[in-house]
Amino acid sequence: MDGVLEALRVRSAYFIYTQMLKAYTADKDRGVPTKELLNDIYQQDQILMINYHLAYYTVWSAKMHIEQKCKIQCPNLKRHIENLICIFGLNDLMNDSSLLFDCGYFSKSGLNRDHIMSTLKSKIALIRPQFINLIEGVDFPDTTLNSSIGNFYGDIYE
Repeated sequence: MDGVLEALRVRSAYFIYTQMLKAYTADKDRGVPTKELLNDIYQQDQILMINYHLAYYTVWSAKMHIEQKCKIQCPNLKRHIENLICIFGLNDLMNDSSLLFDCGYFSKSGLNRDHIMSTLKSKIALIRPQFINLIEGVDFPDTTLNSSIGNFYGDIYE
């Protein structure tokens, strides 16, 4: 999970850094006021910055909560929850990892997109037998979760 957290942090920091550098060098030299830069020109980029940062913060805060605040007695449950958090982070990296190529993170760390995909598949394979138990353990009412889990005959445990 630490590798996922680091990749999300690098992606977020690199995007924020490059966009702010672009805003305050190229466009500021043209005489565009800072307020206009942030409110008009780079508004869409700010949404991307927020999304990248939220992905990082979600994984970081969940990890911190599991490690420091949440006193999970069962080591298996803790491992399953950590795998779910890791799956979330890996899936987000699979959706957009181009910035990690741009900043050279993949070449320095020895990771690449294939490694992310294989790790994601292995984490999903680990957690798949536990999906029903984890979902039912939260005690959602039947009207809340509209799930299509199961096969043609309705056997969800097959």
